Amino acid sequence: MCLVSKWRFSKRAKKDIICYKVLEKMGKEYYTPYQDVKVDITKPLKAVGNSITFFDPLEKRSGYIHTISDLNLVKYYINGMGCSHPIVFKCIIPKGTKYHKSRDDNEYCSRKIILDKQIPSYEIHNIH
Repeated sequence: MCLVSKWRFSKRAKKDIICYKVLEKMGKEYYTPYQDVKVDITKPLKAVGNSITFFDPLEKRSGYIHTISDLNLVKYYINGMGCSHPIVFKCIIPKGTKYHKSRDDNEYCSRKIILDKQIPSYEIHNIH
């Protein structure tokens, strides 16, 4: 996943930010769809790697956790990901965490998120 940021430099969250994360469930384990990183849903998820961008300072790829800003957009993103067993979590970008927001306001990328609760699949299917 790639995000084109509104800002060149990250901001620090002034308050907790609600967002949504799609994970792939395989058996009893969860993975990120693009990087295939195993996720322990009981612990905060922290970004791995360098968040510095060398080519385009507004393009954010690795070194961040990508999330969706609005539950109403989740179905659209799931269709584009090609996940066979997508599971959606309501998440929190904790106050004080470095983050970026996409130019279209549809996505965040941050250095840390907390997986708050799983969204039931029927709620996702009922989004228009």
